[in-house]
Amino acid sequence: MDDIIDKDIPMTREKYDIELELWHFPLACSRATLIALEEIGCDYKTHILKIAQGEMQSPEFLALNPKGQIPILVVNRTPLTESVAIFTFLANEFPGAKLLPASTTLAAAKATSLLAFISSTLHPIVSRLLRPQRFCDIPDAMPRVKELATTAMSERLTIIEKMLGEHQWLCSADWTVVDAYFYWIEMALLRADFDLSAWPKIKAHYDRVLERPSVVRALQKDRNDFEAAQRGGFNLPPGTRYL
Repeated sequence: MDDIIDKDIPMTREKYDIELELWHFPLACSRATLIALEEIGCDYKTHILKIAQGEMQSPEFLALNPKGQIPILVVNRTPLTESVAIFTFLANEFPGAKLLPASTTLAAAKATSLLAFISSTLHPIVSRLLRPQRFCDIPDAMPRVKELATTAMSERLTIIEKMLGEHQWLCSADWTVVDAYFYWIEMALLRADFDLSAWPKIKAHYDRVLERPSVVRALQKDRNDFEAAQRGGFNLPPGTRYL
């Protein structure tokens, strides 16, 4: 992956009459929104959270999102939260980017269904794998939390593997933001040392996504932001790694 993110790919930004600012943190699920913004090719700003300094508990941050979570996409000074809502907004606001199928089609509804599945089912399981200590405070219970999460994720990955079939992308012949969000799941699983070898189509999907120019650009930004966060005192949780 280092070879990919070090590529210098020029990008001409399109001008749109809208102000966008993404509040995010490297490695977090906000990376998928970063990819979507790069796919659009519009101007946008980023605010990198100072997690080591407790910014996620700050009044300014909680005023934007009282739930205390990212991503937050500030649209013309109005905060929008939750990945599914952000993706849907961007797809409708920038139809030329084809982040999702046309909104009036059954294909769009099926894509939204997949986004909801990733958000409500896969994402919480990944959280249990990466940070089991947040889900049970019983001494010595962490291995069991991860074991149950591994079983749950394996069952869901088998569904996705069948869904991919002979297709390159998840919900159509073309790439959509569903692939960006599921890529983040794949990346997070690899960070947690989850073995994807039993699902070769999913691993091939991960490798394919890494080749997409918008992803290359997003990873360049993410890597730079991660290194800056480390200089500011941030450390990865034990047992995880940067990807």
